[in-house]
Amino acid sequence: MDLALHNTGAIVALFALYGLYSASTDGIQKAFISDLIDRNKKGTGLGIYNALLGITLLPASLIAGALYDKVNSSVPFYFGAAMASLALLMLIIFTVSHKKPSKSLSSH
Repeated sequence: MDLALHNTGAIVALFALYGLYSASTDGIQKAFISDLIDRNKKGTGLGIYNALLGITLLPASLIAGALYDKVNSSVPFYFGAAMASLALLMLIIFTVSHKKPSKSLSSH
């Protein structure tokens, strides 16, 4: 308990940094989803996005907790890094395969 009292400032700073991260990325994610969806389906698309986000957070937390308890405390971070790398790869593949044709300036 004494250690937690001495690190209160660090805990507050980490929560503040997490808040900044969340605030800076949440709008970008929703804007990206909005760009992918038809104008008349944006509410439905954002609802599905938020539902999927919520549904996937529970198993992610359960997996991280199990890895932390059963393996060791650093494995959830490695697992998270691996999943983030996989998500980046999938995002790159998705954006390349769904790239919109660019409008040319010439009138051919």
